[in-house]
Amino acid sequence: MFHTPAPWIKLVYAALLAGAAGWLTARLARPVARLAGPERAVLAVLLAMGALGGLAWWAAPADLRMGDLMGHSWRTCPFSVLGLSLPALAGGLWAVRGLAPTRPRAAGFAAGLLAGAVGAFGYAFACVEASPAFVAAWYTLGILMAGALGALLGPRVLRW
Repeated sequence: MFHTPAPWIKLVYAALLAGAAGWLTARLARPVARLAGPERAVLAVLLAMGALGGLAWWAAPADLRMGDLMGHSWRTCPFSVLGLSLPALAGGLWAVRGLAPTRPRAAGFAAGLLAGAVGAFGYAFACVEASPAFVAAWYTLGILMAGALGALLGPRVLRW
């Protein structure tokens, strides 16, 4: 499968998002940091994957579109990504706690995005789905679930 673009799209998406979310997390871990650049980077990666997924979905024959979007594992993929992100989320929150986050919910969300991207990177090695539309939808959902968990835990875990 590594002779096709499918696994590389998943790995590059997760790696780019991890880099952008890591940059955002590092900025939010310190008071009075500028966030415009890292926020734009995270948004750019998410929008680029969404655009790639949308283009792939529209380019597919109409009778294959739902199969490309749903794949065989749409029910489990986001939860697998979330599960694989939990160790990284714990480590990320622990690291951010040692710094001086003044926006704990936002810092928790950023740490969750970073952890979700790390989980997605790991999951990409086991996932057999090949459609960019699948990756854009279900990987992103799992990553956002990790971000939401980080945002939920941030105010409790990251306060001074």
